[in-house]
Amino acid sequence: MQSYKDTNDQCQAGSAAFSLEKYFLYVGLSGFFPAQLTLQALKTIIEHHLSTFNYQNSILYNAGKMPADTRVIPTLDINDLFALMIRKKGGYCFQHLELLFAVLSAAGFNVDRRLAKVIMQPCAQLDSADMPDLPKTHESLVVHLDGKHYLVDVGMANQSIRGPLELKEGEQTIDDDQYRLIKTGELWRLDTKTVRDNEWLCLYQFFNTPVQHNEIEKAHINLYLTEKSIPIRDDKLLIGQTTLEKRKYLMWLCTGAGFGIFRSIKKDSDDAPKTRKFSSYEEVEAFAKKKFGTH
Repeated sequence: MQSYKDTNDQCQAGSAAFSLEKYFLYVGLSGFFPAQLTLQALKTIIEHHLSTFNYQNSILYNAGKMPADTRVIPTLDINDLFALMIRKKGGYCFQHLELLFAVLSAAGFNVDRRLAKVIMQPCAQLDSADMPDLPKTHESLVVHLDGKHYLVDVGMANQSIRGPLELKEGEQTIDDDQYRLIKTGELWRLDTKTVRDNEWLCLYQFFNTPVQHNEIEKAHINLYLTEKSIPIRDDKLLIGQTTLEKRKYLMWLCTGAGFGIFRSIKKDSDDAPKTRKFSSYEEVEAFAKKKFGTH
């Protein structure tokens, strides 16, 4: 039987083609092939994916510092993507969600893709007039299971959803995280609030209509090449992770003189978030390698 080390070594060399067996082995689910496509099986896959892969936009961030006509856009081909995600120990939203789409499809789940517009603003400050002009820079998945539909998103850094979220209007919780879904026409809006927060935060809007891989490719290319300002490409380096125990992120804002911050928040804890600030990009890079194993 192929070992984790063999799989990791092959992927580091870019030679390992994607397979469900190799993915499960890498995320700590060796021998896991769900005999039944249950909600618990879906939850298990999500949890192991989140605990294994970081969110990181370093490739996108570095591309944003170059002239548009010189930017190299990574392929979303599943074999190359699988190798890249292991070599980099993570990726940004399209990379996470396309990998997970391949995993869930190969496992037998009925899953489709949705395009989304990232908002990341307190709901009280939302200006609906500005939302139609936002580009589609995010992807989420919807899994159809036992007559219900579930939103799945492992690509929102420290704001990733820890498990399947039933796609229905109203409020619901996953562990200590509160969510609210609002549907207007062909758009859903996803808001969140933790027990620490006093106000709702709008994460993004996503479309009710499923899209195919070619439409994801188009949105992915536009993420690199659009002339519109994209914060996750133009303004900040972001590395983050959501696990069952905590949410943590490391961010460098390149606007002005530059500012870096690391924050880690434990679930079910009244302790203040662990916080550290940085004054240079070099400090952030060094901390990222130490804390997240990135390179």
